[in-house]
Amino acid sequence: RLLDLWPIFRLSIDMIGSTLTDTSWSYITCKLHLLSLEQIYLSFGSTQISDRSLIALAESLPSQLTGCALDLTKLSRLPLANSISTVVSDVGVVALVEAFYKLTSLSKLLLSFYDCTAVTDESGHSIAKLLLKRPKIIEIQLYLHSTNITQSSANAIRRAQTTRHTRFDVQI
Repeated sequence: RLLDLWPIFRLSIDMIGSTLTDTSWSYITCKLHLLSLEQIYLSFGSTQISDRSLIALAESLPSQLTGCALDLTKLSRLPLANSISTVVSDVGVVALVEAFYKLTSLSKLLLSFYDCTAVTDESGHSIAKLLLKRPKIIEIQLYLHSTNITQSSANAIRRAQTTRHTRFDVQI
């Protein structure tokens, strides 16, 4: 049904706390690249998506995208025996960040991985590299509280800030 809305330039999907799964999300991502989107806001906090959904999103991002906000808050869950079973990890985050490299018009980026315990320095360093390699990204907001990103990649992200950034809000 998304194609029925064509042409649209902004898409906002707020699924916080829903029963969204990888299968549900695949119905959306299979057509996402066909839309003329310039800005996208996706909020998947406290859902049941995994790295598979992030990889599918990475593969379907429209090439003309100028702004992207992605809220992945609390995408870890505690199963029985209190061992952490990760829903989203570095695998999906790095795939998504690598997809941002291809978006030459991307100028605004908001990423929230609050309470994603499997997001580590691998993700942090890939974000820092993206900020250094993509000079058109002038507005950046990163919310990385309660992840496993250490001071090493946190410092790399902060060092990526330049005078070209009109907004640089990083919370780790």
